Amino acid sequence: MFELSLGSKVFLLGEYQVLQEGTAFLAILEPRFKLVVKEGIGRLGGIPTESPASKYHQQNQEFFKEWDLDFLDPHQGAGGFGASTAQIGLLQGLKEGYEAIRTHSQVEFDLKKIHRKYLELVQPEQGPSPSGADLLSQFQGGLIELNIQSGRIQKQAWPFADIQVYFFRTGKKQATHEHLKKIKIKNKHYLSEESSNQSHLEDPGQSVDDLVMVYNKAIESFHHCDRDLFTQSIQDYHKELDKRGWVAPETMDWLSKVQKLNGVLAAKGCGAMGADVIAVVAKKDCADDVILGGESLGLQFVGNLDQRTEGFTYRWEEL
Repeated sequence: MFELSLGSKVFLLGEYQVLQEGTAFLAILEPRFKLVVKEGIGRLGGIPTESPASKYHQQNQEFFKEWDLDFLDPHQGAGGFGASTAQIGLLQGLKEGYEAIRTHSQVEFDLKKIHRKYLELVQPEQGPSPSGADLLSQFQGGLIELNIQSGRIQKQAWPFADIQVYFFRTGKKQATHEHLKKIKIKNKHYLSEESSNQSHLEDPGQSVDDLVMVYNKAIESFHHCDRDLFTQSIQDYHKELDKRGWVAPETMDWLSKVQKLNGVLAAKGCGAMGADVIAVVAKKDCADDVILGGESLGLQFVGNLDQRTEGFTYRWEEL
């Protein structure tokens, strides 16, 4: 028997612009999603029957028929941490990395191939396709600055000694694939010559240009260790999301209260509508005030950036 695992993902920045621009900033954290693999008859447990991961399993029945698989979600179905992506990633990791796993060797993946297959599996009938940024980041682990279009995936160190990012679960769950059906993001080529004849007939969707500007400011300040500008950029990014109606009302209510806690410098919802997870940037010496204060509001503390974890891993266990 052996076990594969991937970390939990959180979008620090870029959850919407990544759908067009391919740029995002993510953290991969403990606890980890696991896939327990035993010799068997092709049973698949813990993964919904109609899910993209189940579809991948069915497409590769010849390979999977020798294994019984159980997906373990440490968040027990609570959204926001990349469970559905981890399901696909772990199944792909088993198939694509099996020879290395079988021989107890180091696994090396063709991430472009894995990403292409992921996009094929999750292609929606309407609305923008998920970006796959979470999948790529989960395979890498750590604190990830990513540009899908250029293929650049960089693992970063946290440069600020006196501030921390604390993550809280809201208890709400926003299905990303359902949410994406309802939004439209303006294509940067919308007013090109090819589309100009149709532009007066179609809804161009919402622009992410201002989001990209704030994102670039945040990333630049991160690399220059400018704490004040970085935290202000986090707050500005939240405001830009709110302007577009991309923050759930319940999240707005929590954020207004969280921002009043001692030591808090910035806060935003993470992922689709910021509904599932809230990130709070605060002074390290105010950790207790932030954690206890957040929990007093009904939020569940999950962890902080010190819980960053590695990418895809496997380990063998004796039965």
